[in-house]
Amino acid sequence: WTQIRHNIFQHRHQKTLDDDDTLICLCKPPKDGSPGCGEDCLNRMVNVECSPDTCPCGERCSNQQFGKREYSNVALVRCGKKGFGLKALENIAKGSFVIEYVGEVLDSRSFELRQKEYARQRQKHFYFMTLNSSEVIDACRKGNLGRFINHSCEPNCQTEKWCVNGEICIGLFAIRDVAKNEEITFNYNFERLYGAAAKKCHCGSAHCRGYIGGDPSNPRDVVQTDSEEDLEPIMLKDDESE
Repeated sequence: WTQIRHNIFQHRHQKTLDDDDTLICLCKPPKDGSPGCGEDCLNRMVNVECSPDTCPCGERCSNQQFGKREYSNVALVRCGKKGFGLKALENIAKGSFVIEYVGEVLDSRSFELRQKEYARQRQKHFYFMTLNSSEVIDACRKGNLGRFINHSCEPNCQTEKWCVNGEICIGLFAIRDVAKNEEITFNYNFERLYGAAAKKCHCGSAHCRGYIGGDPSNPRDVVQTDSEEDLEPIMLKDDESE
């Protein structure tokens, strides 16, 4: 696994927007010197980041979290049968940006080939996240700490898609206040992958469904378990599409 800071596109060049194509909000720099582009920012309302080159609030714009990588303070920890996970090193308020999910961006054909390759290699864990209707992020070989976030049936974060300089990016945002030292989690919304078995869920929630990605009551679904010696994170595929 190689740590990267932003998505790497395997099949095309990364998009860039000209100033003429950039959405410019109507915010004005606050007279008291406080950050601009708050909750009433038109761009923020539609999950579009402001451009540092065109935003009326200039350096005081607070709607550039992805571009500036304004992540919450988190750390990689071992989480028993779940493998590795992330924990908060600070109190994280509801609605806060936690981290972007980055990796290799694959088109549909490359995604299919990658799934089959992992099946031949008998990969036990997957790191796919749907980016849009034709592209998928794979953080197996290249990614950031976001790849280590575990599933929970009662999560404290959710994924959101934002437009950043013309590209869709996926971020994890807190859906409730997260206490210092609490594990960061989200619901994988798992969709079965080529060769992937259902996984036993170890989230520990009072509302735990008992499994991820299949129904263990169905004899056709083989439930795969993990031991505490198997310390690879269990990242599966988010089935949200645009």
